[in-house]
Parts: sequence; C-alpha cells; structure tokens
Amino acid sequence: NDQLILDALKRGAVGCVTGVVNSFAPTAVDIIDTYSQGDINRAQAAQNQMTAIWRVLEKYQPYTVLLKGLNAKRYQDAGWLDVRPPLDPISISSLQRLISELREIDLPKYAHWLYEPGFPFTSN
Repeated sequence: NDQLILDALKRGAVGCVTGVVNSFAPTAVDIIDTYSQGDINRAQAAQNQMTAIWRVLEKYQPYTVLLKGLNAKRYQDAGWLDVRPPLDPISISSLQRLISELREIDLPKYAHWLYEPGFPFTSN
C-alpha cells in the first residue's frame, strides 16, 4: 500500500513494490532516501505527497487501466490505453479528470509530463 511506505520503513522495511511507483517513482525514492538519511520531516512530506497521489488514483481503479492511461499521457501515445479482457480501457473523460485531479497536487518537477499539452486534452 503506497500510503504505508514510511510506516513500513520505520518497521524495518528497506524498500517497496507498488503500482503507483510505475508513474511516481521519484516520490517513493524520496521517501526511502530521506528516511535512510535520517530526515524524517522530508520523508513525511514525501509520504504525504504519495498518499495524496494514491487517494486520487484509487478513485479510478483498476490500477492497470489507470496506469496505462497515465502512460498514454506521459508518452503521448493512445496505444497505451489498450487493455485485454476482461478489462475496459479508461475513458478519455475519466483520464482527463484523473490528470486534472493530479495537477491539483503539488508534484515535483519530475511530473512535468502531467502538465504538458497534448493527449488526452485538445488544449490545456
């Protein structure tokens, strides 16, 4: 669970494997690195950011579908929307809402692709 990365580190974990990390890895790395450096305040700030991301993403499940939608945005390639049955692709309107909600979070510069013009928006 992406919301528990910092708690897991405090209990002895040394890393994480999560779905959200596919699109937001630098935030997870920041949690882990700052915690291992002893900077609990920065680790908590990064965890808060990851939790905010997770709370947006959980509204658009299943994760496979929404992460493919985010890759479609990131790489400007609608081919990423293709999924196999029994899944259905994320709708363009849902992807637009998802991206708009993520844009409301104070994301680091690595997430610049969320703000770039183009697919799935006709204009920004």
